[in-house]
Amino acid sequence: MDTDINRFYGQLLKIITSEKHDRKDLLRRITVILGVSVGSLVRYAHRSRKIGTTSVDKVILKKTLDNGIAIAAMLFGFPYVSSILSSKWLSFNATLAASLRVKAPKWISSYILLESVVDYAKNRLVVRDFLAKCKPQHLNAVRQALFVFVIGGVYKTHDSRLRRIVFTRKSPLQDFALLFCAWNGISLYQFSKSLFFKRREQQKQQLPRQSEDPSDVGYVSSSDMLKEKFREINELERSSSWEKMIGCCLGSNLTVTLKWTIWRQLLWAAFKSPAAGSSNSTLLRTCTILLFALYTLDSDAGRMNIRPGVLKYMTRCVINDKINSVALQTAFLAAGSNLAFWNYSQRCQERP
Repeated sequence: MDTDINRFYGQLLKIITSEKHDRKDLLRRITVILGVSVGSLVRYAHRSRKIGTTSVDKVILKKTLDNGIAIAAMLFGFPYVSSILSSKWLSFNATLAASLRVKAPKWISSYILLESVVDYAKNRLVVRDFLAKCKPQHLNAVRQALFVFVIGGVYKTHDSRLRRIVFTRKSPLQDFALLFCAWNGISLYQFSKSLFFKRREQQKQQLPRQSEDPSDVGYVSSSDMLKEKFREINELERSSSWEKMIGCCLGSNLTVTLKWTIWRQLLWAAFKSPAAGSSNSTLLRTCTILLFALYTLDSDAGRMNIRPGVLKYMTRCVINDKINSVALQTAFLAAGSNLAFWNYSQRCQERP
């Protein structure tokens, strides 16, 4: 079973736990340090300018120096600590403790925690068997249920940007126009992307082979005929692709947009009264009603698709709202980092 992990923290852990000392590895570590230092420099400069303090330069330099030292300890410390300690887990935690001087934003803690938990769950044998046997529309139904109850969590958050986006009421016509433009934009992007890669693949197939044998002259002429056929097929596919694109924009996108508009109007009507989220039981009842409404509207096999990335983003926003202290943020970061390190170690053990 090949362990699947998040690409971002997988690459970061690969850099941190690498015991090589070649130029390429050193360059990668220095690049990360410079990136984080410059990012923190811009961040603190922007914040200090808002505050209007006179000692802006000293504060910026001190914060940048602290962050640079902490990041350097994290990226360069592991090979040296692991040469002293026999356990890689202890070496990683010692390196992590040294890097906690950086005051990381909340989203980093929630991102690492959520992604590591999701990766751990996805790589369990029971979950893998379930995902392999489950049909796509059934998986979407599970995501829809999670989506509705996460929206209930978003409603309980404080004045966050996501809460304003989700619960700011719009007229049906305005909401329909906004969603229709968004769906068509996504469809156009996906269509252009697939058409580009398909065209590149066809160009590769059309390249004639180089032949040094004089007896292969007949093959070269037949390859020209083959290229001509490919051009004809390409023209037919292009015209049919544009027909599919127009049919998608004016057909399926129109239907899906109408359904989401109806459901969002129901959402705003359900949460119009402050009593909708006055207690957990009331909130649960409201979310259950909205879930049944979503299943009723989406009765034709999963057209109202919930993307996993959207679901993760909304969950991270809810977690960010729950982080109300530095200690809790540090605990989330440490727990998520340790679980991510365990996932990464499992993947490294499985690879030959």
